[in-house]
Amino acid sequence: MRWTPNGKSSRTPIAARDPVEWLVVGPFSNRGIDEVLPPEILLDPAAPMPGKVGEVLWKKRLPELRAAGSGRAAVFDFKSLFTRNTQMIAYAAIHVKAPLAMDALLHVGSDQGVKVWANGTVIHRRESARGLKMDEDKVPFRLLQGWNLLLFKVTQGNQEWGLSARITDDSLRPIDGLEYDPVGDLPQRPLGR
Repeated sequence: MRWTPNGKSSRTPIAARDPVEWLVVGPFSNRGIDEVLPPEILLDPAAPMPGKVGEVLWKKRLPELRAAGSGRAAVFDFKSLFTRNTQMIAYAAIHVKAPLAMDALLHVGSDQGVKVWANGTVIHRRESARGLKMDEDKVPFRLLQGWNLLLFKVTQGNQEWGLSARITDDSLRPIDGLEYDPVGDLPQRPLGR
């Protein structure tokens, strides 16, 4: 996502090697990976939600982009984003536009547990005490033609706290023609920065 001088955004394909913003929200109290929290019910970037220590809003954040395989992974260090960072949960969301419906492989790493939805359907769940290792979990899923919402829930105990994610084809190469955007086809409203 590029911000132009007039304040409007223009979508940039990932192949352009520009950083891609995501939506991130938290922290929430960690009562287990299966407790349903507001970001799982409705993704409304402008709506405040009750967090661990008050209201929280989705914010646009740039991940660190790290080399992974023949592509790059988006990596978030939630501990550096949130000052309250023990026994917490954070969410990250990205919209992916596919030119055609296709099978894809989602590579996920997390510290600690992770749950992932694609277009509202849980496609991955792993609850474990582990450190962040990029590409540790490989999740086959289906991208629909047009915008697809990927939502990540990451739990944390009392040490490090992070997420890595990238999409490839079944031969582990980046998929040409995908576009990434924090809000995709959601109604455009002001977001926290």
